[in-house]
Amino acid sequence: MKLMLDSANIKEIEQAIELGIIDSITTNPTILKRESQSRKESLSLLSKYTDLKLFVQVTGISADKMYEDFLEIDRLLMGQKVNYVIKVPINKEGLKVIKRIKAYKDIEILGTAIYDTLQAITAIEAGCEYLAPYYNRIETLGHDASEEINSIRTYIDNNRYNTVIVAASFKTVQQIKTALLAGAHTCTISYELLEALATRPKVELDIQRFEEDHLEVN
Repeated sequence: MKLMLDSANIKEIEQAIELGIIDSITTNPTILKRESQSRKESLSLLSKYTDLKLFVQVTGISADKMYEDFLEIDRLLMGQKVNYVIKVPINKEGLKVIKRIKAYKDIEILGTAIYDTLQAITAIEAGCEYLAPYYNRIETLGHDASEEINSIRTYIDNNRYNTVIVAASFKTVQQIKTALLAGAHTCTISYELLEALATRPKVELDIQRFEEDHLEVN
């Protein structure tokens, strides 16, 4: 499974597509806020990337407000060809709204803002197709993020679920490596970290040396 890009910036998305290692765009209210246009305008632009899956998060404190926001997102994207997934924070209200969304429409849901295995299990049992454990935020709380991801993966595999672990919230490329080795199926990362993954100074030096040697013999 390819990586996912945490961005609503068209320039970043275009450059990431050129690398050929992403298949999805993930957004949340904070990511959308960074852009100069409204959420409606951003989603309209992002919906043109029909080869990528688009993840959009509901807003609201209560289940009712989240559900109203889901309906608004659905109206905005329903006529588009983009394949979109709804992101729902996993708490009591989030679990309620997942049930309502599933009853209304057959649509994939990503359970987000996950900090521990039991929270992930409730999301799985609620019907989430994707889970987003927050790696760096788990670590900041003094817990072992890789251990939580490994436990979640064990539960998924032991019970033969098809739920996909999309590890999120990274500060370093080392965290991404650790998350994937711990059992995450994929990661959603910023464009800055995507560039860091694709950049290897030593490789650049090797390429330069190869080019120089090539020119000497031709």
